[in-house]
Amino acid sequence: MQASPPCHVYLLHPDEVAKDIPQAAAACYEQLLAGFAIQSHTAHVLAPDPENAEIILAPIRTAGYGLISETLRASPIYRRHAGKLVVYSPEDGEFPAVRGLYPSVPRKWVRRGWAMPAHYISTHIHQFVFRRDEIVNKDILLSFVGSSRTHPVREKIVRWRDPAGVVIDSSSRADPKYWWEKPDKEQLIASYRDITRRSKFVVCPRGVSASSIRLFEAMEAGAVPVIVADDLELPLGPAWEEFSLRVRERDVDDIPKLVERWQGQSGRMGREARLAWESYFSPGATVGSIVRWAGLLLRHSGRRPAMIRLAEFTSPRLARTKVRHLLSRAH
Repeated sequence: MQASPPCHVYLLHPDEVAKDIPQAAAACYEQLLAGFAIQSHTAHVLAPDPENAEIILAPIRTAGYGLISETLRASPIYRRHAGKLVVYSPEDGEFPAVRGLYPSVPRKWVRRGWAMPAHYISTHIHQFVFRRDEIVNKDILLSFVGSSRTHPVREKIVRWRDPAGVVIDSSSRADPKYWWEKPDKEQLIASYRDITRRSKFVVCPRGVSASSIRLFEAMEAGAVPVIVADDLELPLGPAWEEFSLRVRERDVDDIPKLVERWQGQSGRMGREARLAWESYFSPGATVGSIVRWAGLLLRHSGRRPAMIRLAEFTSPRLARTKVRHLLSRAH
């Protein structure tokens, strides 16, 4: 990864925007703050105040700033410094009302220069650690361990009957509890980690949104990600074509035969995947990547797109979310 010049960054704590934001909303802030101390690429500098910062980075977990970030947009800091403020949010399907980095952002907003894809960082997601020495010997050709209930393409995957693969449905329509809701969740976590560690290829299908943290876990484990998400924009930087396979959602049943053809390249591709993870998505590389993406976004984005403003009032998904939000508050 090419090092970028040091940048002065102001990390915006959610408490500076609103006092009633849940404590969990600050998880990404705390993780990025810690990341500044372990940077492995470029020593970016924490600015003492917004005025002396080149970038104001506003990490937030959950819809803490409102359904369309209305709390942030109404704040004095946004009104004064909107031109250099970038949001980071790991929430699936979050509407990019503010210019920012969103792992699951739809392709249309990326192409309009208003948002960029990133990877997932958040303390509410289980953190795996795969050491280099334990990901060398792999005896599983292909694996998928996850919930089938989050998208129809996953329902196709769990119906595979391939003797060379391991497919485990952790949560289906018949068994709707997610893994973190189950009494044996620690065993499920251990099993997922072991299977991922031993896999040459890991299927990374879309779920609730186009992206999935599984993609970055597979890279850390030195496996070849098989990406099945038509609307997914991948983060800038890695040479994705060197270490991953991309399959259209309608062709998902072709994956077992596809990986058989590619298994001779799995060792090289797995090593490239691990190196890309270390360079862009590891704890030491995270701050460098996020600051670089934020800088690119600020340089290349213009005014807030009219379609973003229009979607706040016309999007069926936003309307449904608003109604559910109002009903939950009423109850």
